[in-house]
Amino acid sequence: DISIERLLPGKDVKGIVSMNGKVSGTFDSPAFDGTASTRSITIGDNILRDVSTGIHYKDNVVTIDEGSFRQKQGTFQWKGSYNLSSGALGGYLNFNGWNIKNIMTLLKQPSDGVDGTVEGGMRISGTLDNPSVDFKAHVLGGHLGDAVLGEGDIDFSYMNRALSIRKFYIPIGEGVLAAQGHMTTDGTLNIQAAARDMDVSWVPQALGKKDMSIGGKLTAALNLTGSRDNPVADLSVGVDQPRYGDIAFDSFCLMANAANHVVTLQNALLSRGTYRASMKGTRPVSLFTRNADEKAVPMDLDINLDQADMNMLALFAKPVTSASGPIQGHVKVAGSWDNPMLLGGINVKDGALTLQTLNEPVQPINLAVTFSGYTAALAGSASFGGGSLTTKGNLSWDHYKLGQYNGELHIHTPSINDTYYKGSLDGDFTLGEVAGFQKPGIEGTLKIQNAVMDIPFALLGDSGNSSIDLLTKINVQVGDNVRLYNSALYDMTIHGNIGMIGPLSEPVMSGRVNVDKGTVKINTTEFKMDQANAVWGEEVGSFLPSIHAK
Repeated sequence: DISIERLLPGKDVKGIVSMNGKVSGTFDSPAFDGTASTRSITIGDNILRDVSTGIHYKDNVVTIDEGSFRQKQGTFQWKGSYNLSSGALGGYLNFNGWNIKNIMTLLKQPSDGVDGTVEGGMRISGTLDNPSVDFKAHVLGGHLGDAVLGEGDIDFSYMNRALSIRKFYIPIGEGVLAAQGHMTTDGTLNIQAAARDMDVSWVPQALGKKDMSIGGKLTAALNLTGSRDNPVADLSVGVDQPRYGDIAFDSFCLMANAANHVVTLQNALLSRGTYRASMKGTRPVSLFTRNADEKAVPMDLDINLDQADMNMLALFAKPVTSASGPIQGHVKVAGSWDNPMLLGGINVKDGALTLQTLNEPVQPINLAVTFSGYTAALAGSASFGGGSLTTKGNLSWDHYKLGQYNGELHIHTPSINDTYYKGSLDGDFTLGEVAGFQKPGIEGTLKIQNAVMDIPFALLGDSGNSSIDLLTKINVQVGDNVRLYNSALYDMTIHGNIGMIGPLSEPVMSGRVNVDKGTVKINTTEFKMDQANAVWGEEVGSFLPSIHAK
C-alpha cells in the first residue's frame, strides 16, 4: 500500500495504490516493472474507481500501459509516460460514456444543471506546465438545464500554446452553437463563433444560478482577431422575445466592437410594441474587468429614451398592472470608468398607472429627473384618492458610492379606494439625516383617520424580514373613526400610536393601539371583545405586536 500523494506531491491526487512487480537497479537508481491497482483515486473532486495499469519506472520516468478505470458509468483506457525530473508527459486517453456532469466537475464548474454523455479520446504531450492536447469527442446527447442537448462534435488541439478549433458543433434545443478557428503560437487570433435560434433559458440553469431566470432565442456572431494580448472582437447579437425574470420584451439587438482596450457600442436597441430604448457610444474595457488601466479612455455613452413609455413600469414592478404615458429623455454617461458622470434628464408628463389593489388609476403622473455630472435632482407629483402625492430631492455620488442626499415626500389623500384601505391618509416624510442618529434615513409622520382597513396576510408573513438597511424614524397616528374590518375575521374600531425607529431590517417598535369596540370570528363563531389592545416593542426586531384581548 503506497500513498500516491508521495509519488505525485502537490498534484491534488489522493489514494492508496497496491503494486506488484520486480525492483531492480541500484539504490541510487532503482527500476520497477509490474502492475498497480486501487479501488479508488481522488483527483480534485473527482473519484476514479477500479483503476489498474501496467507500470514501469526507470531513470525518473514513469510509464503506464494497458491502463483502465471507471468514473461512474464512464469507462476509460489509457497509456502514457511522465518524467519526474523534466515534467515531460505523453500518452492518450480513450473514453466511452463519460458524463458531462463529471467533466464539469473536473473543470471545477457547476454541474447540477447538466447531464449527457460523450465518447472519444485525447492525446496528451508536452509538460504539466505547458501541456499539449489533441481532443476529439462525439456528444451523444443529454440536457443543459431544461434544453435538450443533441448529438454534436468537438474537435480541437492545443499545442505549444497554439489553439486550433477544427470543429465545434452542438445542437441545443431547436438551435445550434458552433465555432471554428485558431490561435497561433505567437498569439495571433482568427476565431469565429455563432449561435442560431438558441434558447438561452438553459444558461443560468447550467451555471448553477438558481436565483436567475432568462429567456429568448439568440442568434449571434463573434469574430475574434488581433492577438492574445490585444484582441479585436466584432459582435452582433439578436434576441427574439428576450426575458429577464418576469420582464419580457419583443426584441433586443446589439452591434459592438472591442479593440485597443475600448468597447464601441455601435447600437443597442430594446423594444416592445411601439416603444424603444436605445444606447450607443464607447466604454473602456476596464469598466468590465474592473481593473485600472492607463490606456482606459473616458466614458462616452448615449442613452435615448425618447421612444420609451411608462408601460415598462408594468414589467419592472409587480404591483403595477398597467401604465401609460410617454417617457422623454436623454442621458449621457461621461467621465472615468470608476467615477462616471451623468448629464441630461428624464421626464414623464401626464402619465398614468394602475396598481393591483388600488381601485382607481393614479393620474396624472409628472416626473422630472435631472443629471448634472455627479448630482441628480428629482421632482414629481401624482394624483389619486381625491388628493395628491408630491416628492422632490437630490443626491450625489463619488466612485459608485452614494454621497449626500436629501428629499421630501408628502401624501394628502382624503378618499383612497383600495382593496385593503378605504379612507383618508396623510403623511409627511423627509429623506436625509435622521435627528438623534447623525445618519441618513427617512423620518416622518403618517396619519390615519376616517378609514376602513384590512390587513393582508402577505404583509404579516413578510414582517420583520426586510433586507433593506434603511434607517427610519416614523410615527403612525391612528386617529378618529378608524375601523379594522374583515368580513370573515374581525370588525372593530381602533385608535392609538405606533413608533418605528432604527434600521428597517431590524427596527425598534413601540406604541399601543386600543380597541374601542368590536368582534372577532373564530371558526365562524363570533365573539364580542370587552377589552383589547395591541402593544409593540415586546419582541425585539419584529413589526408584529403582542395582542391582548378578553
